[in-house]
Amino acid sequence: MLTKSLFKQFLDHPLHFWAVAHGAITVYPDPGTRFIMSQGYQVEEVAIRYLRTLLTTPDLDLKPQHTISQGRLKARVDLWVETLMSQAASIYEIKSATRLKQDHIWDLAFQYHIAATLRDIGKTFLVHVNPAYRLVGELDPSQFFIIEDVTDQVTAKQVDLPELIRQALHILDNPERPDLPGCGHPHDCPCPDVCFGGQLKPTSIHYLHGTLPDSLKDIADLTDITDPSDLNPKQQKQVESAKSGQPIIDRPAIATFLDRLRFPLYFLDYETINFAIPKYQHHAPQSHLPFQYSLHRLDAPDAPLTHFEFLETGRADPSPTLLKQLSSQIGDTGSILVWYKNFEQGRNRYLAELAPDYRDFINGLNNRIVDLMDPFARGWYADYRFRGSASIKRVLPILIPDLSYKDLSIGNGGLALVSWYKMVYENVSAKERRKIQQDLLEYCQLDTRAMVTIYRFLTKP
Repeated sequence: MLTKSLFKQFLDHPLHFWAVAHGAITVYPDPGTRFIMSQGYQVEEVAIRYLRTLLTTPDLDLKPQHTISQGRLKARVDLWVETLMSQAASIYEIKSATRLKQDHIWDLAFQYHIAATLRDIGKTFLVHVNPAYRLVGELDPSQFFIIEDVTDQVTAKQVDLPELIRQALHILDNPERPDLPGCGHPHDCPCPDVCFGGQLKPTSIHYLHGTLPDSLKDIADLTDITDPSDLNPKQQKQVESAKSGQPIIDRPAIATFLDRLRFPLYFLDYETINFAIPKYQHHAPQSHLPFQYSLHRLDAPDAPLTHFEFLETGRADPSPTLLKQLSSQIGDTGSILVWYKNFEQGRNRYLAELAPDYRDFINGLNNRIVDLMDPFARGWYADYRFRGSASIKRVLPILIPDLSYKDLSIGNGGLALVSWYKMVYENVSAKERRKIQQDLLEYCQLDTRAMVTIYRFLTKP
């Protein structure tokens, strides 16, 4: 049976679909993904209640979670609405996303393809969250949801859909691995053994940062590239590093970067959570809200480090207390180093919207933020062992192997937000609460300590 979820896996990549369909891998969502899914279920429940009040014409029959099937195809419709007098039906797909995406259209197209064999289909609608909504008082579904008529887009997909379904069914019927190229994205591939044929070396061509030029499609390893002229400068450095086995360092560029910094230096990292349905007044849906930070301060190159930290442990909106404490711990001067500044600056702008009294303070923070990722993202420090990534979790083990996330109970942001939610909103024992609190503090502190250590590494002659 080709279900909607399996078909979406096929659209992701046919090899991923084959691996799931024939048991080569078992897809089990990580804690962060499961949290996102649970948020989606909550949005769906609210949307169906709202649509029941909105669609009140006597000749309408509403069927939530309605299963439809035809032949070997099967799908679950979030809301099936029948018009009894005309025998036409409409399909409502509910998403917790804040905008329409192409995979939503394909999702609906698959449902439409099945449904159209059963009866006339009048309209197909996508119900998603309004990003401009702010919670004031009780949730107002009429403002929280956007209902888009996407019938034209869905019907346009019907031209290509039968052939795609035929291909998916062919793979479903054949247990042998299809003779297809891998996905080419090893960092987030769910089945690297299938797509890439086993353990990838750090010099694999699949780890080349950015787009692989067509002229190098047949190359398997970075060290096999003889003519790098089609590569951009950052890619060329990655290849040079792979061939030499050494990092390629642009010391003048790094020196210029370091010269911009002004003491005292602050190293800041937020941990955030995004609620699809806002939990706090004046908050927006799906906005990443900081509930924790770690802050290291370095007053001079050889000065001892000072550490500050914040973690909301109650059910109140974290932002007022966080801003009050942060504003007392960061002075008016000095560079603020983060890793991937777009995220931290975006969180700061959101906090400024929530707390206008702190707008000047927050704008000052954003003007002083420097991205410690830049030397690696811009290729000033290129090392093939980073595998084409500038993530701190790729850079840190190569530069400072003794400093690791591996031994932490919480080792990534997805698990951090799930753990915080569990500590605050679920019924856990006092002992477990203390354990989660300590684990969160250790994880966030390591993020900023890692930045301090990488900064000091860059300052070495």
